[in-house]
This record gives sequence, C-alpha cells and structure tokens, in this order.
Amino acid sequence: MTAARFFNLSRRKGVQGSNTDFLICAVAVRHRLAIFSTDKDFAQYAKYLPIVLHRQTRVEQVAQADSAECHAALRLRRLARVLDTVQHPPSPGRQP
Repeated sequence: MTAARFFNLSRRKGVQGSNTDFLICAVAVRHRLAIFSTDKDFAQYAKYLPIVLHRQTRVEQVAQADSAECHAALRLRRLARVLDTVQHPPSPGRQP
C-alpha cells in the first residue's frame, strides 16, 4: 500500500519511477533504513518522499573510484593480450 502511495505522490509531482524503486522506498521507510544506491532517481524521490539516502563517505568514494580504475586497467590488459594475439599468432608448435 505504501509503495502505491509513493508512486502516486511522485507522479503528481512529475517524477516517474519503477514499481521496484517504490517498493524499495516503502520497505526502507517501514524499517527505518537508509537507501544506498548509485541510481540518481532516488535523489529525485527524496525530494518528495520521506526516505533517507545513505551518504557516501570520502573513503567510500575513493574506494569506488579506485575500483573503477582497477577494472579499467584489467580491461586494457585483456585488450592488449587480444591485440597481441591477433598481431602475433602463436606458432603451430608453441603454446599461447
């Protein structure tokens, strides 16, 4: 019932969202929990709904950035290996 009220209230304010997002909001309000999400929609919902958003600390922000850089570096290494294999295919008797 709360999720439906949140959906209707948000629509009246011109904010659209998914049923799942409003269910998350309803559960968080009922259990007095903060919502941790990188989805920017929740910041819009917070303008009109009684939800609390988790605020990332600077340490969490740095860790998230480091993780993204690490993933990018891994993708670059994989790409380099693929390109190397394409440019220098292994000899018939050599293991890749």
